[in-house]
Amino acid sequence: NKMRVGITRIFNKQLSRPSVSIMDRAFATPSFNYPPSSLFINGEFVPAENGETLSIVSPINGHEITKIPNASTNDVDKAIASARSCFESYLVSEDGWPNTKPDERAGILRAMSSELTRRLEEFAWIESMDCGKPINESRGDIEACAQFFEYYADLISKPE
Repeated sequence: NKMRVGITRIFNKQLSRPSVSIMDRAFATPSFNYPPSSLFINGEFVPAENGETLSIVSPINGHEITKIPNASTNDVDKAIASARSCFESYLVSEDGWPNTKPDERAGILRAMSSELTRRLEEFAWIESMDCGKPINESRGDIEACAQFFEYYADLISKPE
């Protein structure tokens, strides 16, 4: 369905990174960068309308990790309108998310959990570089996030 396609597009946006150890990435490769990211609005990856970006600097080594779009108020308004439209309309079912069957909702949440678990190392590394926390702590954060999706999927599947 369309919601799963959107989730897959977000998760599958490829990030190029060299094949070196986490310690090498953190301390020995000051030129290591992710490609600049984009805003995800109305199912598309787009730059900020003003073209501005912000540098994301790792507190581990002080080097720039990537650049992110500096979204304008108009960009935010577009993203909110798109999210509202998706929620109310066709993305999951003809009748929108509020009328999507519980099993479908639970399946989408489980798919999110599965993808987070599958890409645990990648997301943990990104979190560590962005926040400066130890990799084991970042792994725990990503695992907890995946567990939250499973928990809420279970609540949908087993209402009281």
